[in-house]
Amino acid sequence: MVLTLRLKYSIRFFKDHFVILSLLLSTFVLFFSFSAEYVWHVKPCKICKLERLSYIIIFVFSSIAFIPSCKRIGIILLKVAFLFSAVMSLYHLLVVGGVLSDPCAVPTNIVSINDFSRLLEASLPCSVAGLKIFTVPISAYSFITTLLILGVSQWENNI
Repeated sequence: MVLTLRLKYSIRFFKDHFVILSLLLSTFVLFFSFSAEYVWHVKPCKICKLERLSYIIIFVFSSIAFIPSCKRIGIILLKVAFLFSAVMSLYHLLVVGGVLSDPCAVPTNIVSINDFSRLLEASLPCSVAGLKIFTVPISAYSFITTLLILGVSQWENNI
């Protein structure tokens, strides 16, 4: 009984503060990612930059959702942005885990102009986790966080 009441209160808190939590989360993630790149000199791969873009979009949609006349569409756009972020994080996690091929890998045998172009534009390979916390890649934390936020935001609609 007490657990049910606490859970309903937690869901109500999340429902009432979804936009604020989204804004705070995106601000924290962007601050952390830019700090890692420019302060700690951890170079992001192309997928990391796309994941960062999803949090910029979440930040913008959170800001839009603060406008009372745009709150409903802002929340819908936020959920879509979190879904995009979850997909990008899962994709990055699968590349780091070796399940999917690395789109940033430099070709070893150059047979076409496209291979040579990729060699010149080579960045950090996406299959190497540049930053880990407790030996877990950041993309895993991003994936879990976005899934939790999506799950709770969908669950609160059913309560």
